[in-house]
Amino acid sequence: MNTTSVYNRVRYIKDVKFNIEYISQYELLLYLNGSSFFVSVMDNLDHRCLFFEEYEILEDDITSSLNEVFDDHHFLRAAFWKKIKFSQYTNKFTLIPNGLFVVENAFDYLDLITDVNVGSDKVLYYKHENLGMTNVFAVDYSLYQWISNFYLNKKIVFIHPTGAHIETLMKVKPNESYEAIDINFNEKSFDISYKKNNKLEFSNIFEYSNESDVLYFLLAVVDSLNIDIRNTHCNLYGKIDHNSIIYTKTKEFIKSTKFGSKPSAIQFSHVFDELFLHQYNDLFPMYIC
Repeated sequence: MNTTSVYNRVRYIKDVKFNIEYISQYELLLYLNGSSFFVSVMDNLDHRCLFFEEYEILEDDITSSLNEVFDDHHFLRAAFWKKIKFSQYTNKFTLIPNGLFVVENAFDYLDLITDVNVGSDKVLYYKHENLGMTNVFAVDYSLYQWISNFYLNKKIVFIHPTGAHIETLMKVKPNESYEAIDINFNEKSFDISYKKNNKLEFSNIFEYSNESDVLYFLLAVVDSLNIDIRNTHCNLYGKIDHNSIIYTKTKEFIKSTKFGSKPSAIQFSHVFDELFLHQYNDLFPMYIC
């Protein structure tokens, strides 16, 4: 079923190698951003993307709508995945050095920098062991309960989108010491991550309404961190394309600006050529987390 009163399936791509009998060796990636919901399946043996779907949720009750998507789906209800990863876009996150992170203090870390609601937010964390950092973040509590109960006998790995972005930044040519800025755009916000000498130096989310806002915050980050833009690579991801004035203005400011490449750790067959893969940097890099 492609369309109901509560959702619309926008895109559907399946690799010929996808076989439902091998789900036990597959990873299921689930990502929610506002009213957009994404599904991907990765083969854990050859690191190949086998499946992609994008849905538009038409009702305000996201959890109820997702339940209908899952009920209508031919394999989402399966429980024997090798691994399940889930992400929801929120602007509530912070990074804590692993040496200072205490699980019992996770709520307090986040509450120091943003408004965390005990009744509606679920505070979670993901350890980036190779970075020595822990990403502490919040997701919708009712959504957390629903997905946890849906896969009751399976441990779900929860990841914040910035975590996927950071892993992308750090794992693209990880042995090279050049400076790089990754910018990932959503409808009304964007996040900037910056690395130097293979170390993450900065990651934060900013709200914007036009290209002037983007340039203002980008300039502020460059100035505060003393970034030499003449020797810095800038990669753009998310809801942006060649026709965007934000792309044009950013390239005028940082000459090396280009659209980000697909994760090198993942294989994509020709059936995914219709996708601009840089626009799904929230989803596919979840696999390398």
